[in-house]
Amino acid sequence: LAHASNAADVAAYEERAARAEAEAKAAGTKVTNAETPVLPVVAFEACLQQFFGTENIDDWLSPAINGRTRAYHRQRLASFPKYLVVALNKFFFAADWTPKKKTVSV
Repeated sequence: LAHASNAADVAAYEERAARAEAEAKAAGTKVTNAETPVLPVVAFEACLQQFFGTENIDDWLSPAINGRTRAYHRQRLASFPKYLVVALNKFFFAADWTPKKKTVSV
């Protein structure tokens, strides 16, 4: 979501939605949001850069030195295929291990 092209619009929508929820809670009524949700728009190139970028892994147990160290992980293609099939993940696990749905337009 850091690479969303409409991050300002999404932040403004979330602020309006939070304000409407707080007002409804204070009034003791149900939240009725007639506004259509603003989804973050992420370019496909940004998704590929994130996937093929370098990931730091701290506190990795190395079998070579028999101890903990920092490691770097990256995905690469040995040769570019004629057809590249990409499956985008729609769900993920939050920090508390609850499944969540990504609400992003690619």
